[in-house]
Amino acid sequence: MMFLFLIAALGLARDQTFLKLREVTSLKQGPEVQDDKVSRNIEDQIALDDKVSRNIEDQIALDFVLRTGSNVICQEVYKEVAEILANQYFDLYIKSTDEYKIKMKMPQSENVRSELLRPSNYQDECKDIMMKWTDGIAKEIFDQLYSESESSPEESAGRLGKVMYEDKKGRKKNENVKDLDRNGGISKEPIEALQNFFTKPIFHARLAFGPHGACDKGGNCPAQQFRDCGVPFVGGASGTLRLTLFLLSKANREDLFRRNLEYMLAYMSGLVLNGHHSWTELVMVAHEMGYLNEGLASPVTVRDGCMKKENYKKMIESLQEMVKKVAF
Repeated sequence: MMFLFLIAALGLARDQTFLKLREVTSLKQGPEVQDDKVSRNIEDQIALDDKVSRNIEDQIALDFVLRTGSNVICQEVYKEVAEILANQYFDLYIKSTDEYKIKMKMPQSENVRSELLRPSNYQDECKDIMMKWTDGIAKEIFDQLYSESESSPEESAGRLGKVMYEDKKGRKKNENVKDLDRNGGISKEPIEALQNFFTKPIFHARLAFGPHGACDKGGNCPAQQFRDCGVPFVGGASGTLRLTLFLLSKANREDLFRRNLEYMLAYMSGLVLNGHHSWTELVMVAHEMGYLNEGLASPVTVRDGCMKKENYKKMIESLQEMVKKVAF
């Protein structure tokens, strides 16, 4: 009941923010001349709106993890994906030259398989499995497979003409910023339940990266597209989810996420709680790869950027309902 009350309160706060933003922007005197105070007010409202949105998105991911049965779901889905990762890495290792292995610092494939599939990795609570996934051998193998896929003509062709992959996905590395902490989620100031959520400091994209790409109004860079649609930008289009769905396809295991919505929600919630991506950054990639296209609107598309700002509220409401109704 408290959770439903909190969601309702956050939703009301967000709606009120939209109203205030419209009131402030109606004061603008023209496209080129604008009072500095009004301009600062607009920026303040945008920042407030972003904070509320991030809080709501964190609550959705947290609600999934706190549901009865979520630990079992996490144990199952991450173990399944780890098996696929191990097999794909073995194939890459076998075909790679010694020179490439040295250059990429590739660990021995048998060691990778042993580490990835160690039973103790998948006997913990959901949040601890997520923490290991982003901070251990899984991340290293993802990086290896991602580097290999990036260089393939097929992967390069798949990104051509798609706004969300331009301008380095719209993000830049934040220099001289501590990118490790124990807090969960994408909120810059964590909600109370996600303060010191993890047992040790882990890497977060929300700390390591920031939006970049100073576009003119109407420009196509990803950071501006997210801003136009009023949705949180954390790490850009999720390469982790895209690669995972691509590897499932290669292994003929697309059914893992297609037939089990709870598996997809668990995996996506992990990327939100680990502080790597907003829900929009995940949903638009899922749509691109042919998942969740029915009943889940997205304000941003990978190919065209910001489409319908009003879809953000629809997407959030749909995700809340999915988490409530999904069978455990």
